[in-house]
Amino acid sequence: METLDKETAKSPARRKFERNSWWIVSLLVIAGFLGAKWYWLIDVTRPLESTEGLIQRAAVFQKAFDYDDNMGRRMRKNGWAKQIIYWPIKPTDDEIKYAGDFMQYAMSAYLFLKKEKLVCGAYYTFDLENKDISDGELSLLKEAADFAASANIADYENSAELGIAAIKFKFPC
Repeated sequence: METLDKETAKSPARRKFERNSWWIVSLLVIAGFLGAKWYWLIDVTRPLESTEGLIQRAAVFQKAFDYDDNMGRRMRKNGWAKQIIYWPIKPTDDEIKYAGDFMQYAMSAYLFLKKEKLVCGAYYTFDLENKDISDGELSLLKEAADFAASANIADYENSAELGIAAIKFKFPC
C-alpha cells in the first residue's frame, strides 16, 4: 500500500518522465560520444610547408600514436569494448594520411641530417617504402612530434627549420 501511495502522489508528467528516462539517458550518451568525436577532430588545413601545417600534422601523429597505444595493438584484450569506448578519439582516414605526412617529413629530415653528419647518437635506417617501424624509430617520431607540437610558431620561418630543430633536439651534438 505504501508503494501505491507514493505512485499516486507523483504527477502524471513525473511518472511519464521516470518511465521514459532510459531514452533521455541514451540520447545524452549518444550526444556525448558525438560531441567527443567532434572535439577530438584536428584541423589540418595549413600546407605542410608552413610551420603551422607541420605543427598540425605533429598533433595528428600524436593523436594516432596515442589511439594506437591506448588500443593496445600488441595485446588483444576486450577489442570490441575498446573500439566502442575509444571511437571518439579514433583518427579519421584523413588524419591518418596527415600523420603519415608527418612521419615521412620527420624521417626525411632525419635522413638528411644523418647524411650531412649533423646528428649524433643512435642511427636509424628508415625505409620510406616500408610500413614497419622499429621502436627506436617510433621513439624518434614521438619525440619529434612532441617537440613540434610544443614549438612556438614565431621561432621558425618554415616547417623545414622546425623539422630540423625537432630532430636535432633528439640527437644533439
